[in-house]
Amino acid sequence: MPIDIRKGTNISHWLSQSKARGDERRAGFTADDVKRIAEWGFDHIRLPIDEEQLWTDTGARESEAFDLLGSALRWCADEGLRAIVDLHIIRSHHFSDTGVPELFTDPDEVDRLAGLWVDLSAFLREGPN
Repeated sequence: MPIDIRKGTNISHWLSQSKARGDERRAGFTADDVKRIAEWGFDHIRLPIDEEQLWTDTGARESEAFDLLGSALRWCADEGLRAIVDLHIIRSHHFSDTGVPELFTDPDEVDRLAGLWVDLSAFLREGPN
């Protein structure tokens, strides 16, 4: 199935590269923002997410973050926008690290990353509640 996207915008520092949690994080991106993005003529958003935001260090889902992700996807659907979910930073690889990432040296970290993708894919297939 082709993906027709032409004009999008990035939702930075909400579920990625941010220490905000709770009310501060909930207020950082809202349904009103998605509505405004759609009104401006965009057809999609890019939504970077970080492992530390969505999963504990043992791989359990952080329920608040997954709730926010689900809400954002619902808001997009309501406004006719597509969403590109980008697993942006993981614990074993950060693009600004200068050393060799654990992801490239530890097979367990490759398996861990695959597990995150499997879990994220399952969540996305279930559909945002």
